[in-house]
Amino acid sequence: MADFTLSDEAGQDLKSIAQYTLDRFGYEQARKYRYELYETLMLLAKRPGIGAACEQIRTQTRRFSHLSHMIYYRPLPQGILVLRILHHSQDPLRHL
Repeated sequence: MADFTLSDEAGQDLKSIAQYTLDRFGYEQARKYRYELYETLMLLAKRPGIGAACEQIRTQTRRFSHLSHMIYYRPLPQGILVLRILHHSQDPLRHL
């Protein structure tokens, strides 16, 4: 079964996204956005090739846009390793 693993940085990204969304938009929106991110990560784990290759940023890395964020990940035999989940305004060269 395909699954995803979060790097320490991606785990922190998720916490920051959840807190920002909670503070700015409230509990329901934070819950909804977190669920949608989870569903997107599960989709990527099952079909890692749907993300765009971004070798110029980091080798063996792909990216996939989810609303306000870009998910950077590395395909693995049984799923994906999520490297970072960055807001579109963040520079991936600086954060990866």
